[in-house]
Parts: sequence; structure tokens; C-alpha cells
Amino acid sequence: MENQEISVIENNIIREVLNQFPTLYDDLNFNEYDIKEKLEKNAYLYEQYRVLWLQEKNKLRRIEILRDEYIGKLYQELKNGDRKLTKTEIERYFIPSDEKAIKYEKLYMKQKIRTETFEALVESFKTQSWNMSTFIKNMQL
Repeated sequence: MENQEISVIENNIIREVLNQFPTLYDDLNFNEYDIKEKLEKNAYLYEQYRVLWLQEKNKLRRIEILRDEYIGKLYQELKNGDRKLTKTEIERYFIPSDEKAIKYEKLYMKQKIRTETFEALVESFKTQSWNMSTFIKNMQL
């Protein structure tokens, strides 16, 4: 897969995740007028997105297990087949060209992007808490 194709897929997945949560930008922005409300809401939102991130992380792990099981079976079939293939030949030429292995790899890559997007959202809410705290301290000066 080309880097440009990966970038397009990545952008589409991120856009899809962000579209799921239309108030996300508003939830992450604050000012002196709504900071109290945002502080009260921040812990809830942090936990909500953390749970979503963990769910996505579990999906990623399940895909990884299925992919690895398939590749392991494919490797054994190729190793024990009629042709005497070396480890290098199997890993460089046969596994990367197997259609099902390619599908597993694409599915894994897409899920990894989703997982990393949710991880970034969790980190944003964690950072927001510190930013609001600093903002309040600066307002008191």
C-alpha cells in the first residue's frame, strides 16, 4: 500500500471518528465564561473516551490475534508443502502476497488508526484538565 493511500485512509478514519462526536471541538475548548461547566464535565468526558479507547484497543488485539493465527497456519502450510521454501522466501514473497493476509493487514492497520485516534482524544481531555487548572491560576493573578 502506498503512503498516499495510507494517508487517505487515515484521514477518512479520523474524520469518521470526529463526525461521531459533533460536540467534540466545543467540549475541548473553554474560556473564562464556561470554564466551571467544562471543569465539571471534563472528568466524565475523559472517562467516556477512555472507555471507548479501551474498546477499540481490545478490537485491535482481537484482529491482531486472528491475523497472527492465520499467518502462522499459512507459514506452516508453506513450510511443509511440496516445495522446499526457506523462511526468507516465505516471509518476503509468499505471505505478503497472500490475499487473506493482505486483508487482515489492512483491517489491522485501519483499526490501529481508530485506536490511536481515540487514544489522542483521551490525551486531549487529560491535557485539557491541566490547561484549565493553569488558566484558573493565571486568572487569579
